[in-house]
Amino acid sequence: MRLVSVSVGVVEYRELYYQSDTSRLRYAESDAMAFQHYCIAASDLKDNFHHVALLNKAATLADIEAAIAAIATIPSIDLFVLYLAGHGEQGEESGGWFCLHDAVPRARSLDGNAIDRLLRSVSSEMTLLLIDCCHAEATTRDIPFFLDLQGKGNRAYLASARANQLAWEDNALKRSIFSDVLLRALSTDGAPALSSGAVSFESSLVPYLRQQVPLLASRNKRGAVQEPVTGGSHAFDFAFPVVTSKSLGRPLTITQTVRARFRRWLTIMLVTVVATFAMCELILYHVAVNATGRIVVRPGLRETFGLLPVHVGREIDTGFSLDDLNPRKPEAYKDLDLGKWRGVSSHLDAERQRPWLSQIEPNFTPHVAKRVAILARGDEATFDTDNTPPFEEAAFLALLSGTGVEKAGEKIYGIQRPVPPACNSDAENNFDFNLLNSAQSVFLADLAWGFFTASKNEKQRVGQIEALVHTVAYRAVFHKETGDEAPAEAEALARELMKVRRQYGTWSVQSMATIQPSQSHSWCSFHDLLMLGLLGNESGAVVAERSWRKAFSTKIEKNGDLETKEQAIAWRALGYLAQIRPLEKETFESILNLINDDKRGLSSSLRAVKLLERAAGTQALPDDIRAMLFSHIGPRREEFDFDPVEAFVILASNYPFLKDVERQKLVQWVKDEGNGYRTFDSFREGLGYLALNGEAHPEYLAMLQNALSPASRFRTQATGYRGEMVIAATSDSAVVALGRWAQRSPLPSETVAQIANIAASRPDLETRDEVLKGLAYQWDLVCADADAKILRALSKYDDEAVQRQLVEEVSAVALTLADPPQRKGCMERLMTAWKSETEPELRMSIARVLGRTVFLR
Repeated sequence: MRLVSVSVGVVEYRELYYQSDTSRLRYAESDAMAFQHYCIAASDLKDNFHHVALLNKAATLADIEAAIAAIATIPSIDLFVLYLAGHGEQGEESGGWFCLHDAVPRARSLDGNAIDRLLRSVSSEMTLLLIDCCHAEATTRDIPFFLDLQGKGNRAYLASARANQLAWEDNALKRSIFSDVLLRALSTDGAPALSSGAVSFESSLVPYLRQQVPLLASRNKRGAVQEPVTGGSHAFDFAFPVVTSKSLGRPLTITQTVRARFRRWLTIMLVTVVATFAMCELILYHVAVNATGRIVVRPGLRETFGLLPVHVGREIDTGFSLDDLNPRKPEAYKDLDLGKWRGVSSHLDAERQRPWLSQIEPNFTPHVAKRVAILARGDEATFDTDNTPPFEEAAFLALLSGTGVEKAGEKIYGIQRPVPPACNSDAENNFDFNLLNSAQSVFLADLAWGFFTASKNEKQRVGQIEALVHTVAYRAVFHKETGDEAPAEAEALARELMKVRRQYGTWSVQSMATIQPSQSHSWCSFHDLLMLGLLGNESGAVVAERSWRKAFSTKIEKNGDLETKEQAIAWRALGYLAQIRPLEKETFESILNLINDDKRGLSSSLRAVKLLERAAGTQALPDDIRAMLFSHIGPRREEFDFDPVEAFVILASNYPFLKDVERQKLVQWVKDEGNGYRTFDSFREGLGYLALNGEAHPEYLAMLQNALSPASRFRTQATGYRGEMVIAATSDSAVVALGRWAQRSPLPSETVAQIANIAASRPDLETRDEVLKGLAYQWDLVCADADAKILRALSKYDDEAVQRQLVEEVSAVALTLADPPQRKGCMERLMTAWKSETEPELRMSIARVLGRTVFLR
């Protein structure tokens, strides 16, 4: 409990009136010190700053005000106690007061108004006033503080005697009767003490004082009457902690001594047992399965783990689950259930790692066991090609061995490269079902693997990439004319070609000459344009752009807005080309014509809008395009007029290239009309672009934060139980917008945690890379000492594999954003850390960070 206190005890008064034999007090000073000792022992706050004792000459109003002013600065106080022990007086008409050191007989000293002012200056959940003086009740009558809770839990007072009664001291007790009963009640051996180690104020302490103080006063003071009085306002009952009698400086009775020794013996036994369990948890471990099927390493033994309410060691999430175990080894499940995989935590295996991994490893499926062999030990392992290509593993092995990725990939995943038919052949009558029957997800993974492991030798690389391009074209021949399969595979191809360009630059003239013959007379020609446009020189890009422009210059059918495969691919290809070079003016003219020809408005030309949005981020849009877009920036013309928000997202992407007056108009539109579009995905996307370009206003952030939903952690349900389509609003666009915001401006820690949790649980989130980039900046991982911060972040989540996996992804993205020399140094230090790491889960995480960084580059 965060308890603070001020204890006032006055024996020595300035006025001789209070020093006479009939009026002199003897124990008020020691009572105040004893109560201070109790508060120190009972509180989580232990030093004298939190528990002040003001004795004799130090007990003036100025001293009390200064002490309470200092205490008022302490945050989050649970209980504040003001304890007063000394003389008390009562006025002739009404009210009374506590006599401070400088009190004058029959003149008000510390009265109710002064006490009210002091108590109000401390912000505490509970406040208690204890007055141990004659006529104590009279002082409490003028304290309005206790009449109103004002949102707090409890405000109470305990007065030692009624207004017409005296409060007695006792020489045998060497204490005042009221304080003696109070302090004994708050000791572990006191009668009101509960087994929970506390004394309830309402149900235990007050009844005990009302019973014991009158009895003790009557017995020791020849029938004198002294009755404690309580009052105040209560929202709930509250309890005082109890402390040992020794801390109060009071001797125990014989019965209490025997009882205390028995309790001490039990305590020693309990401490010994707990210490034994704690030592067991520090030294031993066992492997178990948690409620979600994750394989975890827990401290101690399985038989004792459930007996302890808290544990000394941390539970390690290995990153593996029951699905990773080989179903052909049923004894492994039994051993895991019985906790037979156990050992000594401080021991290391032959690989200088914690031994739990080597115990589980023989029971993994072959695929998982091979991943572990590479990531945890750096051993080569040959993967079955029926499984997903091992991108990270091949990249890590290449780094570790100093060989190229193509050689490492060939050793561990020897899949045959595709050999499509020749471009001048009749593809429609040449069926290669190995290429045609692969599921799209499998084919795209193989396509990425083919590019990832392409040769560093330019001549060989050109041939390998050309074969991959023609494979995509070959599959496109057999896709439905209006289906999305061919455009999706062509877009994946374009992404891989862009990676090749970033890594190796443009192709030489000699290399590009090999694809020239197929550009206009075969089923390969349209996909060959992707190579020409994205990997070729300027003249090749011009040829490709003009060809793609022709593809969508023809009218798209109005029946459902269907488009041909060539048109769908052309839209996507131009978006990637815009990342390399500015699009030609004629391309923008064609886009503008398409928009103007469609009388339904800008919001109906979604493909054109998306293309403009991608191009707008890399180049200045032509004047006529900007004029058309700004013509839509204004109030909504009708209920379903979405053109303003579609124009806004394009202009927000083009913000760096806008004139100042145009920027002002765009920002003003957000202020005037933004609230009406706050639920639109496009509007949120535009806010993300603005923030990325420096327009990060608090009101924009509030809109995006308010749009975040816990449902974003889950994949959107497309159909219901009976197959009906489900239409549901999501906050995915707000998450991505906040990811862009995070790349440029700081976000509140709560918002960063929200988008991190969503990114961790949603690997399917569209443009998730923007969120990962934002987290890389928010976690300050794009820096010279990124390796040290990455290692700390991975260690932080050794008990939570999902969050650890997110840290791995964000770390790899952060390294790709760093300058090449900086990245190289960080990766070298991470490799050194991998070689010395003894925790298997962290060792594999470091390996995945390194491998993923190579893959992303």
